Amino acid sequence: MGLAYQRFTFGIEETIITVIKRDRQVAASVFVGEEFPFKSARETFQRAVATLEAELHCSAFRDVSYCCYLNASHTRSVVGTFRRRKCNLPVFPFAGKPSCHTERMRFIFAFWLLACSVMAAPKDWPEEVRAIRYLSKADHTQQPALFYAPSVRGEPRPLLVGLHSWSSNYRQAMSVPYAKWCIEKKWNFIHPNFRGPNRRPEATGSELVVKDILSAVAYAKKHGAVDESRIYLVGASGGGYACLLMAGRAPEVWAGVSAWVPIADLAKWHAETTARKLRYAGEIEKSIGGKPIPGSAAAKEAAKRSAITYLHRARGVNLDINAGITDGHNGSVPINHSLEAFNVLAKPKDRIDAKLISELVKTAKVPKALQGQAPNDDSYGKKPVLFRRQSSAARVTIFQGGHDLIAEAALQWLSKQKRMRAPKNE
Repeated sequence: MGLAYQRFTFGIEETIITVIKRDRQVAASVFVGEEFPFKSARETFQRAVATLEAELHCSAFRDVSYCCYLNASHTRSVVGTFRRRKCNLPVFPFAGKPSCHTERMRFIFAFWLLACSVMAAPKDWPEEVRAIRYLSKADHTQQPALFYAPSVRGEPRPLLVGLHSWSSNYRQAMSVPYAKWCIEKKWNFIHPNFRGPNRRPEATGSELVVKDILSAVAYAKKHGAVDESRIYLVGASGGGYACLLMAGRAPEVWAGVSAWVPIADLAKWHAETTARKLRYAGEIEKSIGGKPIPGSAAAKEAAKRSAITYLHRARGVNLDINAGITDGHNGSVPINHSLEAFNVLAKPKDRIDAKLISELVKTAKVPKALQGQAPNDDSYGKKPVLFRRQSSAARVTIFQGGHDLIAEAALQWLSKQKRMRAPKNE
C-alpha cells in the first residue's frame, strides 16, 4: 500500500478518534449500540453501507469509497459489490482473498459510514449537539433529530424534549436556548422532527407524530443516563400544540410540560384562521382531508388530532400553559386556546368563565374580575405576568406579549418539577 493511501487511512482513523472524543457517548452508541451490533466483519460492513449510505454527501462518499476501492483492488480482496445509485457511482468489485490491508480498510470504511450518521448540528446550534437518526416505532423508519448527552458520569440527569413550531422542523434555531440550557446544566436533550411542518397528514398530531416523540424519548434513554422522574417537554406554537397533545396521550412519561402559545382545538383554530385569511386554515385542511364541517370525516379527523380531546387524561401532570395577551391580534393563535385547555384540567371552582375568556380575547386586556392575580415572576423578564391561575398540577399564565416563547421562564419552571405518577410499566 503506497504512502498516499497510508496517509488517507490514518487520516480517517484520526477523524473517527476525533468523533469519539468529541461525543464519546453518542459515537459509542452508534458504533457498538443496538442498531449495529458487531457480528462478522462482512456483515457489519454490509449493514453499515446498506443503512447509512443514503445520508452521506454524494461527493464525500464518492471520494472515500473510491480510495477504499483502490486499496481493496491493490490487495485483491473481496468485501462485496455495492452500487451508489443516487451518486451514479460505478459498481466496485472488491475481489479475491482477505489481507490485512483490506481488512483494515473494510473496517475504516464501515466506521467512516457510521461516524457520518452522527453529523454536526445545523448552523447556530452549539457544536456539542449532534444530528442523529433514530428508529420510530410508528412505522419503523429512521427519523432525524438533534441530540445531546452530557459526558458526566454518575447519577442520571434530566431529559429535555424540545418540540419545533408549526411551520418548522428539527433544525429550527428558535430551540437553540433549550440546547444551551441543557449543556450548561448537564441535562440530556433531544429535538425530534416528528414529521416536520404541519401541512400534511403524516404530521399535525398524527399517530406517527405521537410515536415519533415517544421513540425519541426511548432513544435518549438508551443513549444517555436519563433520570426517568425528570423527563420534560417544551414547545411553542405548533410545538405548544404538540406539548398539550403529548400531555394527554402519554401523561405517565412527563415530569413537566411547558406549552407556549399553543393550539388546543384544530377545528376551532381552522375557523379562526379562515376568518383572518391566514394560511394555516389551508394547512389544516391538507392535514385532515378537507374543511372540518361538523359531522364530516375531516371534522372527526380534526378532533382525533386535537389536544383538547385528550387533555382530561393529563390531570395530575405538571402542566404550564402560557400565552401572550395580544396573540390572536398580532399573532396567529388566540389566547382562548390556552385558557380553555386550562379549564379542562382545572377543578370546577378554578375554571375561568367563558364570558371572561371572550372579553380577554376581544379586548386583549385583563378583565376587572381577573385583575390582581399577577404574581411577580422575574423569569419573564421584560414581558411581565398579567394574570396567572393554578389548579392542582396545572397553571395558566397570560403575559405581556404576543405569539412568544420565553425560554428562560419555561426552563426555570421545568427544572423544579418531578414526575407525579408512575409509568405504565412500573
